Amino acid sequence: MNNARPWIIEAQTNAALGSRVEKARANPFGLQAVHLKFDLARLFGDDCARAFADLVDRGQLAARATLPVRGLQDVAREAGNIYRSYAEAEPTSIAAPQIIGQPPAPATQISARALFLAGLRDTVVYGVSNLRRDAGGLIADLQPGDLSRWAVHWAADPVVTDWHGSRAAIEVPRRAPVHIDTAIDLVGPFSLAWGHSIMDFAPRLLMALSDPDCPADAPLLIDKAAMQPHRDLMAYLSGGRQVIDLFPPRPVQVGRLWTASTPEFTPVWPSPGQRFTTARCTLSPAPLARVLAMAPQISVDHDLPKKIFLDRSPGFVRQIANHDAVAARLARAGYTRILPEKLDVQTQLKLAAGATHIAGPYGSNLLLPMMLGNPSAQVVILHPDDLEEKPLIMATAQARGQDVRVVCGPSAAPDPRMPGNSNFTVPLDHLDVALRDNA
Repeated sequence: MNNARPWIIEAQTNAALGSRVEKARANPFGLQAVHLKFDLARLFGDDCARAFADLVDRGQLAARATLPVRGLQDVAREAGNIYRSYAEAEPTSIAAPQIIGQPPAPATQISARALFLAGLRDTVVYGVSNLRRDAGGLIADLQPGDLSRWAVHWAADPVVTDWHGSRAAIEVPRRAPVHIDTAIDLVGPFSLAWGHSIMDFAPRLLMALSDPDCPADAPLLIDKAAMQPHRDLMAYLSGGRQVIDLFPPRPVQVGRLWTASTPEFTPVWPSPGQRFTTARCTLSPAPLARVLAMAPQISVDHDLPKKIFLDRSPGFVRQIANHDAVAARLARAGYTRILPEKLDVQTQLKLAAGATHIAGPYGSNLLLPMMLGNPSAQVVILHPDDLEEKPLIMATAQARGQDVRVVCGPSAAPDPRMPGNSNFTVPLDHLDVALRDNA
C-alpha cells in the first residue's frame, strides 16, 4: 500500500521531513504544517494535498467548504469596495538586454497585467495563503491569461485541498476570525522568500501608503512566519507602522483590507520542470516606475563601497561554479564582495543607494538595489543559460533607467524540476568585456 503513497515512505526515511510531519500533527494549522505542504509540493506536485491529508489529520479542527473563486480586480470594482487603477492590462515593449558576446536582440513584446490598489470590505485573511475570503466566496489575484502562462500547484496553498476551474475546496481553521478595523495586506506564501517579497509586497505597500483613503494609522498585516528581512523592509518603507502578526491557526477578518495586484504574476507554486518564457513576463515598466517613485528617500553612507559584488552564500541556488576566478576578476576591477543576507535591510538599502557599480548572480540579491537603489548604477548580471528571466530583469531596469549588461553562462547539471536554479559557469572573457564597458 505504501508503494502507492510514496510520501509515506518519504516521511519514514527522510528524517527532516519526518520531524516536520510530527510537528505538523501536533499543530495541524501551525507554521510547520505550512512548510510541510510546501515540501510536499516540491516532492509530489499536484499530489501534495492528498499527501498532506494522509500524513496529517486535521479532524474537527478544520472547517471545509467548496467556494467560487473570483478575481481580485472584479471584486475591487464591486459596490462598497475601492478600486484605484495604476495601469490596465495592455501590450507593452521591453528593451532587450545587452548580452555580452551575442548580437543585439529586438525588444520583447509582452502582455502586462493590470496594476491596481483595492480596498476590500469585510475580508478574511488566512496565514501564508494567497487566497482571501468574503461573503461572495474566495478572492485570488488572477487576471485573464495568468493561468495559461503558468501551470500552478494551487493545492500547495495552506488552505486549498482541491481546485477545479473557478471553484476551490478549502480546509481552514474552525476558530472564529479575529476582527480588526483596517490593515494593509502583506500576507502570502512569498513573504517567506526574499526576492518575491521585494517584487510582490513592496509595490503593494507603496500603493496603499500613497492612497488618500488609506488611514495614516492603518497597521501592516504580516505573516508571523515571514522572513525577518521582509518584516524589516516593510517597516522601513512604511515609516515604522504598527505590525499585526498573523498566525496560521487564527484567521483575521478586516473591515477594510488594503491589498493590490502584483506587477508580476507569481503563482502559489509552479509545477516542476517549467521554464520561464517571454510569455510569462507580465511586468510593465511605466506603472512600476510610478509606484517605486513613492518609496522614501534612502540616505547615502559615503563610507560604504561604491563598487559592489553582491554574492550568494554557499547553499543558495544559482551558485557560480568558477566562483574563485570570478571573484578575483571582480576584486581586481575594484568591486567589494558583499553577502547581502549577512547585512540588515537598512545597510543593504544604504549600499544600494550609494553604489555606482553593481555585479552579481541573478536573484534576490540584485532585486533590492535594482528596484530601490541608485537608478544611475551600472549593473552586470551573471545569468545561467537555463534561466530565461531576462525580460523581467529588463522591465525592472527600464522602470528605473538603469544600464544593464548580462553575462550568460552554461548551467552545470541542471535540476529538471527547477532548471533556472542550477549552478552555472561564468565565461571569464565575457565578464572582462562587461567590466571594461562598465569601468
